[in-house]
Amino acid sequence: MSRIRSIHPGIWTDEAFVSLSGFARLMFIGLWNECDDKGTFQWSPLQMKMRILPADNVNAAELLSEIEHCLIAFGWHQTPSSTSSEKSPATSS
Repeated sequence: MSRIRSIHPGIWTDEAFVSLSGFARLMFIGLWNECDDKGTFQWSPLQMKMRILPADNVNAAELLSEIEHCLIAFGWHQTPSSTSSEKSPATSS
């Protein structure tokens, strides 16, 4: 389930974030909507492509790999004020 998230102003000057390509930065921000309160999401490049960048000619697997190799932490830029009881798609059966 998608969630409403805010963008922390510090993201724009974070060295790891600005080292990403433009589409990887957009994918990273879009992933926040797909993550649960612990920062996990269902790892499906095709699903993320359809949900975040449906009209763009990009390879979502490559973008996710680029993000993964930058080791950007979800929690630094996102601090949920309350946790939901809903199970993450990555952990639900």
